[in-house]
Parts: sequence; structure tokens; C-alpha cells
Amino acid sequence: MSIVKQGKKKRAEFSLPALHFIVADDWIDKLEESFTILLKLHTFVDRIDMHREYDRVPMSLEKLYEKLKVSKSKFYR
Repeated sequence: MSIVKQGKKKRAEFSLPALHFIVADDWIDKLEESFTILLKLHTFVDRIDMHREYDRVPMSLEKLYEKLKVSKSKFYR
């Protein structure tokens, strides 16, 4: 059973947050794993309702850190 559902727009129509070299240069060395997790979170957003007011990840925190393959303690750090 899959929790991912087909949205109204194709995934290819969306973009990730804008990055600037200064931010990437600073973040990548310090937060490499956290940064990739942030990017993964953007892919988990429920985009089915085109008129949504807020983006949300449709799963519990427990399911989220399982899907991200990190431990509970690491997730909360």
C-alpha cells in the first residue's frame, strides 16, 4: 500500500526552494545530512488540493523519521 497519491500537477512542474551560493557554501559542510532531509521533506508534501492554504506532510512524526531513515533522537536534534 502506498501513501503517495497522484496530485493535480505533475511533480516536474514544481521547484525546490531557491538556493544561493553563499547559503549552499555555508550549509553544505555544516548541515549536509540535515540539508538533504530538508529537501526530502519538500518531496513529501501533499499537493493534491490545488487550493490548499498550507503545505503539509501527511504522516505522523514516527512515520516521517522512519521514511527519512533516521533515529528518533537524531530526528529531534
